[in-house]
Amino acid sequence: CVLPLWLGFFFKSLAPGGVWFYEPRETLVLVLLWAWAVRFFVAIPWDGWTVGLEREDWRYADFRAKLPSPAYWAFSFSSLHLTPTLLVWAALAPASRVLLQGTAAPPLN
Repeated sequence: CVLPLWLGFFFKSLAPGGVWFYEPRETLVLVLLWAWAVRFFVAIPWDGWTVGLEREDWRYADFRAKLPSPAYWAFSFSSLHLTPTLLVWAALAPASRVLLQGTAAPPLN
């Protein structure tokens, strides 16, 4: 959930007017992007963020046990890694359009 925040500010840095000039709709997009990310930061279990590094989710072990090795890796790549990445990029497409317009954006009516 950190990459969308980085991409938001990266898109803003490429916009006409640069990082230091914010239109109202750009501010709204960045605030909503931060609100989206904060819900992940707050949802960290009280045991700490390192719990997931020590123990694997049972669903991954279940998929690995049910599928043969080549099929598991193809499934893992396409369903567990590629699909969420593409969904995040698709969700950021409208935000990138707003942020890349910068000072060239039409006025809010």
